[in-house]
Amino acid sequence: MVDPSSLRAFAGRDWRALAESKEAYWLERKRAEGPAAGVRAAEALLAQVRRARPDWPSEAEREEDRRMHLFVAEVTARVGRLDR
Repeated sequence: MVDPSSLRAFAGRDWRALAESKEAYWLERKRAEGPAAGVRAAEALLAQVRRARPDWPSEAEREEDRRMHLFVAEVTARVGRLDR
């Protein structure tokens, strides 16, 4: 069961301040560590997911991801042509 007051507290957070804090954190990490900061963060996220789901991503998920990348590339190319 979820405590309603906890839900209200969560919903009532200062989301703008949180976003600004997060942006400042990543700007500083990127300044201090360069592009490697993003790579290390991605590796940590992948490790966390693999602990929960060692089989991830499945072949079907990889194929869906590939199809989505191709779709986004196609749409982006079209938008670029329309912009001119």
